[in-house]
Amino acid sequence: MSFVRSVRQLPQRLGFYLLSDLSLSMKNQIFLMLMLLSTATFAVSQAYVQTVDRDGSSVMVRELDTSMFAALLKPDALGNMALMCKAGFQDGCAVDTAAGTINTTVKLSQADGYYTFTTDYGFPFVTHTLTVYRLPTDRFGEELDALLAATNASQNPPSGTRLEAIDLSADNSQLISYAKMFGVKMTYVSVMPSAVEQASSGDVAAAVTDGSASFDLIAVLATSKPIVVQSRELNYTYLVLLVALVVLAALAYSFFTAVPKGERERKSPEPAMEPKPETKVAKKKKGSK
Repeated sequence: MSFVRSVRQLPQRLGFYLLSDLSLSMKNQIFLMLMLLSTATFAVSQAYVQTVDRDGSSVMVRELDTSMFAALLKPDALGNMALMCKAGFQDGCAVDTAAGTINTTVKLSQADGYYTFTTDYGFPFVTHTLTVYRLPTDRFGEELDALLAATNASQNPPSGTRLEAIDLSADNSQLISYAKMFGVKMTYVSVMPSAVEQASSGDVAAAVTDGSASFDLIAVLATSKPIVVQSRELNYTYLVLLVALVVLAALAYSFFTAVPKGERERKSPEPAMEPKPETKVAKKKKGSK
């Protein structure tokens, strides 16, 4: 396969991985631009940040650097998109016109099939486990396509082609080689409900900071393994019950030990004396009277 033919197929092979939400015509132009810039220091970045609640629902934000395809957007595109986002657009978005970045948001649940979230109520800790199997690049593609269409921002109309999610367990070796060729940098960050204890994907460990874990997504793709993040926190429900039991036991103990044993015996009521049966002599005396 020739190099030119490989580059022409990049939009299909790398499209969902990089700029997965642009029309096919835009992707072709973008990668031609990347070819011209491949000899220079040039990096493309995307960041996925997933914040998970204790009930298992989550919100994921994808930050996209638009600098490499700014020429394909209309001059007022970012400004119009910024206004649309401020007014409220779908699950949410934000545009930094100075930095040239677009943040799009999708709301997720376990029912969507991208991840699972379990909680183990042990003692003294509650352990939360997040397992990510796929990244919702399909959802982000729909969001950005809709935003571009709503603001008429693109020189080329979106293709309307539904894109696939990134499957972390698939063989992504070819995608990785193309990503490295063009200096693509991708990160995934998980923000958990409590302090992260461990986070990994196969043999790739995350950089952990308090309640978050940050992964090099290209390294994760090379493992063909899901992302697993565990966090834990004190089980306050069990602790409150334990404290309550301790307090009750202490009160009971203090009640029975505060009064000396002899004092308790003196204060206890004496048993009532039963009257003695009258003798025959006593009965005669009563009769004589």
